[in-house]
Amino acid sequence: SPYSFFLPVTTTHPKMMTLSYAIAVALLIFFESVRHELPRTALVNTFYDNFKDDKDENEGFVITHIGLVTGCAIPLFVTQCCFPNEELRYCKGLLPYVGVVVLGVGDAL
Repeated sequence: SPYSFFLPVTTTHPKMMTLSYAIAVALLIFFESVRHELPRTALVNTFYDNFKDDKDENEGFVITHIGLVTGCAIPLFVTQCCFPNEELRYCKGLLPYVGVVVLGVGDAL
């Protein structure tokens, strides 16, 4: 479950989680760029085709995985910018966790 993976780290080490999200998004964009430039028959593309969903184009830049990570990260980024000197447990309740909660519930439905 995404809750058991993301929420404890977001609570205890919010700055590390912010950095982790930023690195993950950067790496996903880089690897997607590399994958997009490879020939269609490359082993990476053949493997990746198994995990595409209906929204992803056959030949285009696939952003589903980037969008999911970004959706989890944006509320935490906003919280870090708006409340830079406060601990997350004292900030506006669920604000830093909204992305993970919404995407977790949406994925379950």
